[in-house]
Amino acid sequence: SLRNNLATKEIPVLLLTARRDKEDIALGFSCGADDYVVKPFKPVDLVERVNKMIAARRKSLVRH
Repeated sequence: SLRNNLATKEIPVLLLTARRDKEDIALGFSCGADDYVVKPFKPVDLVERVNKMIAARRKSLVRH
């Protein structure tokens, strides 16, 4: 798993999928995803989510 590997545990994970059932979304987050985007989506929304994930990761790295 990406979260269990020291080299990858800090990399933000965004799932981009057509699977929209609540169970699929819950599974995605339980597997370590930081965000979950369902197709179809607006490109501007995807860019906003990615930017938020990057900003959050930067803040967490500064605290450490």
